[in-house]
Amino acid sequence: MWRDMIQVLGSLAEAYERLIAIGKAKRDTLVAIDMKRLEKLLDAEQSVIDEIQQLENGRQKLLKALSKKEPRLIPEMTMNEVLAVSPREIRPQLKAIHKKLDDMVEQAKMVSGDNEFLIQGALSAVSYHLNRLSNAEVEQGYGQRGQEIVTRQQKFDFQA
Repeated sequence: MWRDMIQVLGSLAEAYERLIAIGKAKRDTLVAIDMKRLEKLLDAEQSVIDEIQQLENGRQKLLKALSKKEPRLIPEMTMNEVLAVSPREIRPQLKAIHKKLDDMVEQAKMVSGDNEFLIQGALSAVSYHLNRLSNAEVEQGYGQRGQEIVTRQQKFDFQA
């Protein structure tokens, strides 16, 4: 079962590597504002996220099964605690794959954060241009929930 745990963690690390690659491609696509490619990347990203969820569920089931055979092991343990309980001959391999998985998760978070920043910037630019086109004005007061009150003029005849 410990070998299965190593295999599952390795599969998780590979899935996160693919997620990082998609995230980097998504960043380039966001910069180029290529919406068709972005849609394909979002579908691919969702597929990898679903795979990660399945692998994580498998890891948790495997940990529960291992906890039944090893009394010192509880499913809620951190991976470092699991490493301490693991067989000595498997520990270096398990530790290495866990380190790789941790690194992949951190990189995925960084890429996601970068993309979120680009998306926020793009939304701000779109909002700015829409406000400019509609001669939007921000009133001096605030709304009931503390938001700005924006009034716009209708410049286009949408019935035409």
